[in-house]
Amino acid sequence: MYARIARFDVGAANVDAAVAAARGNIATARAGGDGPEAQLTKHAERVLLLVDRGSGSAAMLVLCKTKGDLDAADAILNAMSPPDEYSGRRTAVEKFEIAVDEAFA
Repeated sequence: MYARIARFDVGAANVDAAVAAARGNIATARAGGDGPEAQLTKHAERVLLLVDRGSGSAAMLVLCKTKGDLDAADAILNAMSPPDEYSGRRTAVEKFEIAVDEAFA
C-alpha cells in the first residue's frame, strides 16, 4: 500500500467549508462521470481528511494499492485546485510506501 498526504492551510474560520467541499468532491466521485473526482476512484482505495480546527490546518490522506495507482492519483490531485468556497492553499505534498499497517480491533 501507498499513501499520499497533502497538507493545507484553510484558516480556522474555513474548516467547515473545506470539509463540505471534500464531502462534495466525494459525492461527485461516487456519482461517476469523467471529472477528476471520478478518475480518482479508479486509483484510490480510501480518502481521509484530517482537520485541526484550532489552527485551521488540514491534511488529506489518500491510500492506494500500488505505486502506479499512487502516481496516477497524485497527478489527478495535483491538477485539482482547492475550491473557491475557502481561501485554502496547499502547503505540502508527500508520498509514502506504507511499511506497517496493523489493526488492533
